[in-house]
Amino acid sequence: MKYLILLSILFFNPINAESVSKKTLTESEDKALSALCKIGLNADVGIWKNRDINAAIATIKWGNNYPDNIQTTAYKTCNYGGYLD
Repeated sequence: MKYLILLSILFFNPINAESVSKKTLTESEDKALSALCKIGLNADVGIWKNRDINAAIATIKWGNNYPDNIQTTAYKTCNYGGYLD
């Protein structure tokens, strides 16, 4: 049930790319996101539940102005950004 709630929140809150722009990533930041996304997927108590890892993902990708809450931004960054492939 909690996964359905999480998915519905994420699905109905798309990232508005016009109001918040992604920063240009360095090669090191891109590699860090690849590693952090795989870790954040199942960190600690469940999917996207570690606030610090989610914050690191959101901050690396978006700087200090990420578009959604930390958990949603981390999820969307990793899943839609291809970092879990």
